[in-house]
Amino acid sequence: MRKVIFTIAILALSFVALGQESGSFISVSGGLGGGGFQYTPKGIHSDGISKDKLGWNANIGYSYYFTRHWGLATGVGVSYYRTIGKYDVDFSKGSFYSLGDQTDNDPVVGAPNDYELRVRLANWEEEQKGYFIEIPLMAMFQHKFGETQRHGIYVGLGVKLQIPVFAQYRVLDGKYEDDLRLNVSGAYYGGSNLELGGPGDPNLAAHGFGSIYNPGSSLDWNGDLNLKMSIAGTAEIGFLIGLSRRVDLTVGGYFDYGFNNIKKGDNKAFLEAPQQYIPNADNHIGNGIQYNGMINTDRTNKVNLMAYGAKIGIRIKLGKLSGEPLDTVPVPEIIPDIIEDDADLDSLERQLEEMRRLLEELLREPEIVPVQEEADIVVQGTIMDAKTREPLSAIVEITDARTNKLVAITRTDSINGQYKFPLTDPGNYILDVRKEGYLYYSEDFNIPALNEKQVINQLVLLNKIEVNQVIILKNIFFDTGKSTLKPESMSEIDHVYKLMIDNPTMEIEISGHTDNVGSETVNKRLSLARANVVVQTLVNKGISPSRMTSAGYGFDRPVAPNTTAEGRAQNRRTEFKVTKM
Repeated sequence: MRKVIFTIAILALSFVALGQESGSFISVSGGLGGGGFQYTPKGIHSDGISKDKLGWNANIGYSYYFTRHWGLATGVGVSYYRTIGKYDVDFSKGSFYSLGDQTDNDPVVGAPNDYELRVRLANWEEEQKGYFIEIPLMAMFQHKFGETQRHGIYVGLGVKLQIPVFAQYRVLDGKYEDDLRLNVSGAYYGGSNLELGGPGDPNLAAHGFGSIYNPGSSLDWNGDLNLKMSIAGTAEIGFLIGLSRRVDLTVGGYFDYGFNNIKKGDNKAFLEAPQQYIPNADNHIGNGIQYNGMINTDRTNKVNLMAYGAKIGIRIKLGKLSGEPLDTVPVPEIIPDIIEDDADLDSLERQLEEMRRLLEELLREPEIVPVQEEADIVVQGTIMDAKTREPLSAIVEITDARTNKLVAITRTDSINGQYKFPLTDPGNYILDVRKEGYLYYSEDFNIPALNEKQVINQLVLLNKIEVNQVIILKNIFFDTGKSTLKPESMSEIDHVYKLMIDNPTMEIEISGHTDNVGSETVNKRLSLARANVVVQTLVNKGISPSRMTSAGYGFDRPVAPNTTAEGRAQNRRTEFKVTKM
C-alpha cells in the first residue's frame, strides 16, 4: 500500500514539474450520478439486491499533452458512494434466523426455561455509504474542430486508486408503525412447543420478544464498514467548449468500475446474541443483539465499487498547445540549445537546472505583448488560401536565422488572417507558416539596418495538400557523393516533421534525385541512400515508418537540363510526394 501511494505521489510530482510547459492544463471538475457498492447479499432466506443511489465526485487534475491529441492526466479527488442493500423477505413462522439457545430465568412457564432465540426480518433495508480519496492516471485523447479550434471532444481511459477514508452502514427504519421490519421471539423447549413473540403473537417487550418497525432508531444498529483500497478502471468522454483562448468548459460522462474485492476478510455472523438475552431486555425488543451489517459479514462474498454519471468542469491551459489559438508572444533569447547526446551527467544536471530557471523567467513574461506604436520594425501580413483567397487561421513563427532561435509565434484568425510582429533588431529572419491540411510555407527575409521605422509586408498563400502533390525540399543538403546529411538540413526536416504531425493521416514518399554525372547504377544507389537517411531522421523524431516510403530515381527525372551547372544543381534534390491523405 505504501509503495503504491509513494509511486503515485512521485508520478504526480513529475507531472507538476512539467506543469508549466506547452500542452499543460489544470482542471477542476465535478460529477453527479449513480455510485455505490456492487454486491449481492444472501443467506437470510433471500438472495437480496444492492441498489446504487445518487453519488458525486469532485476533482482537481493536471494533464500534459505530448502532441496535439495525446497526453496523460492525473490529479486527486474525493468521491461519495451510497448503496441500499435489501432482503426482500416477510415474517413467517417457518422462516427465521436462529441465534442459538438461551435460558430464561424470568419464568414464563416455570423456571428456569431453555429456549431458542429467533430473529425474523421483513423488507429489510440497510444503507452503506463512504467517502474515498481518488488518484487517477489516464491516457487522454483530444481533438478540436474547425478553423478556430475552439471546440472539440476528449476521451480518457486509465486506472484509479480509491482509498477509503470514511465508510459506514446503518439499518433503515420503516415509514409507518405497521411497516414491521424486525421480529424477535423465543421458542421454549420441554415439550411445551411454545413460541412467544412470534408473528401473530402479542409483543412481550419485558422479555425482549415481539416486532418493531424502527430497529435502526431503537437499537442504533450502525457501524463502520471494513474496507480496503479499490483499484478501478476509469473512462471519460465528453465535449470541450472554448470559453476563451485559455479556458475550456468540459461536459461529458464518466464510468468507474473497481477490479478488486474491497471487502476485508473478517466475516462475522450477521447477528450475534448476548450471553443472556431476556434479563437484559429492559423492555426493548432486540436489545443486546449485535448487528454486524451486510458487507462486513459472511452474507456477502465480494464487494466492488462502481460509479457512472455526468461530469462538468473547467480546464485552464498553462502553456501554448499546438492546435489551439495562440496569442502573439515574443520568445526571449533564453531557451538553451538541445542537449548533446554525449553530455556528461554533471553537464546535464546544470543544463536542466538552467532550463528550469529560464522557464520560470519565461512564465513571468506578459501573456500578450501587443505591437507598440514606437516599434522600429514591424513584420505584418495576411495568410490566405492560394485558390480561394479566403483568410486562414494558421500558426505563424518568426525565427532569427543567425541564431536559429524562435523570436515570436502567433495564430491568425479565420476572419482576417492577419498577423503582426514587433522586432527590435535588423538582420536575417525566417518566416514559417503552417496549417493542418495545407503545405507549410517558409521564406527567408532580411531587415536592413536603417535609422527609420520599417514595416515589412508578407502576403502568404497556402496550398492545400493533395494526393500525388510533389514538393521539392530545397534545404536538404548532403556531402558531395555521399548520403551524409549536413546539419543545416535539420530546419527543413523539422518543417516536414511538423507537417506530418499536423496531418496525422498523411502518408508520403521521400525520393532522391541526382544529376547525370556518373553511372546510372551508382546514382540510383546514392539517391536511394539519401532518401533513406531523410526517412530514418523523421522516424528518429517520432514519425511512424508505416507513413513513409523511400525511392531513389537517380537522374531519371530531371527538372532542368543537365547541360549547365545551374541545371545540374537543380536536379540534385530531395522531394516528397503525398501518397495518401
